[in-house]
Amino acid sequence: MRQFTARRDNSFAASMSFLSLRIGLVLLTVIVSPLIAVAQSGPQAPKRLTIGLALEGGALGLAHIGVLWWFEQHHIPIDYLSGNSMGALVGGMYATGKSPDELEVLVKHINWPIVIGDETPYEDLSFRRKEDAGAMTTTWSSVSNMERRSHPD
Repeated sequence: MRQFTARRDNSFAASMSFLSLRIGLVLLTVIVSPLIAVAQSGPQAPKRLTIGLALEGGALGLAHIGVLWWFEQHHIPIDYLSGNSMGALVGGMYATGKSPDELEVLVKHINWPIVIGDETPYEDLSFRRKEDAGAMTTTWSSVSNMERRSHPD
């Protein structure tokens, strides 16, 4: 009977030493792995700062194009670009790869009264909208005639 208990005590001690060995290896791996990674990477060059540019609305885009041109002349890369209203239009065209010079030519040749105007030219209306416009003209002219008859001058 003594032999059986002695064997059991030896196996328990062996399993405890195996468990402590496993824990030690895991801790060693966790601690040494990052140190090896840092040692292998060597000295690193300082990271470049990221630059974001926000373009606001207004100025028919010429001021925005001037800002983009200045950044290009000074070799400053733009990492993030956002804008609203005209700034979004100019920024979007710049983001597609157009240079500031191309944007300037584009902006100078746009017919701004049509682009900014709140009315679509009659020739660009769909057939249905042209019918509506004709009906509205008839309605307004008949209302004007009725007003003239009811209010003699």
